[in-house]
Amino acid sequence: MKNFETIDRYLRGKMAAAEQEDFEQALANDTELKHEYLLQRSEEEALERLAIKKRIQTLQQQQAASQQKPAVKKLMPRNFLPGILLSVLLVAIVIWVLNTLSEKPVFNKNSNSTKTDTLKTTIKPSSSDSLRKDTIQEQRNQTSPSPPIAMVEKYYNTTFNTDPEISLKSGGTEPGDSPLEAAYQALTDKKYTKVIQLAQPFTQDSIWNTSALELVGHARFQQKNFSQATAAFAQLDQKKDPFYGQKWQWYLLLSYAAQLPTTKTAFESTARQIEADTEHPFYLKMRELRAELRKSGY
Repeated sequence: MKNFETIDRYLRGKMAAAEQEDFEQALANDTELKHEYLLQRSEEEALERLAIKKRIQTLQQQQAASQQKPAVKKLMPRNFLPGILLSVLLVAIVIWVLNTLSEKPVFNKNSNSTKTDTLKTTIKPSSSDSLRKDTIQEQRNQTSPSPPIAMVEKYYNTTFNTDPEISLKSGGTEPGDSPLEAAYQALTDKKYTKVIQLAQPFTQDSIWNTSALELVGHARFQQKNFSQATAAFAQLDQKKDPFYGQKWQWYLLLSYAAQLPTTKTAFESTARQIEADTEHPFYLKMRELRAELRKSGY
């Protein structure tokens, strides 16, 4: 892959902020680069899982080896062998005589206790519980669904392309007087990094705060940086604007949906707020989206 080193640096977090933003913009616009990125990321994850599996196997082998007692071999001189055999024979004869006289087996009690002791020493609680838990957690992570980004983007694009108006008059002047006109144009031109650079300074303590937040929210969403898009639309949602508030709430819901299943609690909470208002302009769209998500296992 021709972009291997660039993608590798991005995956390992070794890019500067500006370079990372440029790469994310290219990732959003270049289909071939996006395909290489997804392929390389999946290969990295597969290698990590293989390394973990090998580590678990190595630890289990080490543990099994530590529990085995090495056999001790003693070499005895041949001169001692006849004497040892004779001693064993005498002991056996004495035991047989005693058993015959008392009519009770001498070794019953001792043999039982010996068996019990043997069982106690051989049956030990496993110390690999943590390894099994790690393996189970890894399997769960592998089977957990990926965020439904493509599905959510379909709803987002339908809304944005149908009603792309942004609150141009938030500063109380005509649209042409807005200092954010360049940012609006950059959003139209799909230059999302530039949108953020131009709009971000106005997101704090400015009469253009509302417009700036909305521009940043849309730019972040288009870059697939859904956590930052959520932060922007959440601030807008808190304003409870009578004209644009319901649309911002819908974009906030879509930002949560793009991060499922991680943001399931926040998604359901926002969905219930929209569902409580049957006159909400996005009431039907919300129900359609939630039904489609549930059908897909979210």
